[in-house]
Amino acid sequence: MTPADQTTPPPVEPIDPAMDATADADAGLGDGQSSDQPVDDTWITTKVKSSLLAESDVSGLDINVDTLNGEVTLRGQVESQAQVDTATRIAREIKGVTHVDTSGLTVAAAE
Repeated sequence: MTPADQTTPPPVEPIDPAMDATADADAGLGDGQSSDQPVDDTWITTKVKSSLLAESDVSGLDINVDTLNGEVTLRGQVESQAQVDTATRIAREIKGVTHVDTSGLTVAAAE
C-alpha cells in the first residue's frame, strides 16, 4: 500500500458532557412539537430503568422493570417504603405509562 492509497479518518469530536442522555425522546424532533406516535413498551421500560438509576434515593440496580401495553411492573427488594413510593412516582411520570404495579417490590427487613 502506498502513502497515496491511505486516507486519514476524519477527526473525532469530543462528547459534550452537558448533553442529557435522559432527555425526552420527543426532543429529537427539532420542530418544537411532540410526536403523536404511541410510546413503545421497550422505550417505556428503558426510560423507567434509566430514571430509577439516575435517582439517588432509590437503588435502581435492585429493581427489575417490565412493561406490557403501557403497564409497568416493578420487582425487587428496596430498603424502605419511601423507596417504593419514589420508584412508583418515577414510573408514573414516564410518558406512555398507564399503570404501575409495585406488588413485586418488597421492603428489606431491618437488621
